[in-house]
Amino acid sequence: MDFGKGGPPNDKSIAIAGRFLETMQTALFLPTQVLPSVVGGVGVVMRSTKGKKKVYVEFTNKGSVSALFSDGVAKPVVEKIQPEVSAFLNLLEKAKVYLNA
Repeated sequence: MDFGKGGPPNDKSIAIAGRFLETMQTALFLPTQVLPSVVGGVGVVMRSTKGKKKVYVEFTNKGSVSALFSDGVAKPVVEKIQPEVSAFLNLLEKAKVYLNA
């Protein structure tokens, strides 16, 4: 498997992504895809059931978290996310609104 320049996910990115996935499960909002990030870490994709909207959440090997909101038309919006459950819950609410709009 090609992990890009960042290498495979490390323990830190896996642990933070795991907490995010647990938060998603609690919120009854499951990911479309979970994959290694090309910059080193873990990526989680959520897609709309209609259209091309997606939210891509990246957990880097350095411990940072960011979310990219994209519809394939407008310029994508990227937000930094704190690696904590309350921030994950806020992100999931925002993602639900974005993907269902």
